[in-house]
Amino acid sequence: MKLLKFIASKVFWKNVLWAILFVIVALFLGWFGLKSYTGHNEFVVVPDVTGMSIVEASQQLDEMELSYLLIDSVWAVEAAPGTILKQEPRPETEVKAGRSIYLTTYRFSPEAVKLSIPEGMNYKIAMIKLRNKGIAVDTVFTPNVLLHDCVIQVKKEGKKLDLDAMVKPGDRVTLVVGRRGKEKVMVPGLYGLTLDSAKKVLARANLSLGQPFFTPEVSTSTDSSSARVYMQEPKPSAEPSARVGSNVDVFLSLNKSAREVPDSLKMNYDK
Repeated sequence: MKLLKFIASKVFWKNVLWAILFVIVALFLGWFGLKSYTGHNEFVVVPDVTGMSIVEASQQLDEMELSYLLIDSVWAVEAAPGTILKQEPRPETEVKAGRSIYLTTYRFSPEAVKLSIPEGMNYKIAMIKLRNKGIAVDTVFTPNVLLHDCVIQVKKEGKKLDLDAMVKPGDRVTLVVGRRGKEKVMVPGLYGLTLDSAKKVLARANLSLGQPFFTPEVSTSTDSSSARVYMQEPKPSAEPSARVGSNVDVFLSLNKSAREVPDSLKMNYDK
């Protein structure tokens, strides 16, 4: 009964009204304060900072009460290093003050990448791959039937590059490419030569070293460098018989006697 009397009293309803009024005022003040804090309906227009340096862009954005974050950088030969390539949000976009603008700039130096051009790759494909990496390409053709129109090796400043060599956009490399010749040349006699000497003789004759075959006693790198040619295929010829760039296979041994080569087939090589 006392509770019912209290609920029906003026004091109770007076307190209820004061509580409701307090909640309304609190909600109003909270909404007004949040609006003021977030800058509701207060926007700024994003300026165009592409092509500017970071310093210039920073000043421009600061004047508009905006900040920036560098999120990426790319390399381009024709671009001015350190200038801004693109921005997000784009120019003329309306954003709230204090918003960060994400910037991508041009790098000051190119990033090195792997060469990744294996021996035997078609040279036209190799050129496309290298140019896509921003690398300038020269080509030099050399007689080679087996690797006709294929990459034999890649050079930079005269030095051979391996598959995992690092190169940078703007570098210049040379592709040494095999090319099948139509004319024929004499096959020199290689009997009694080491593998390295045989390779040099064949190069002077515009021929290529094919597959070297060693007899069983040749088991170490020292043995292979000391072994001598005792047989070759094709055989030496006094008349032009092999196309330019053709391969000559050699058979080497430490024990077998090298065959005598007629004077007419000798080509001034070192024994």
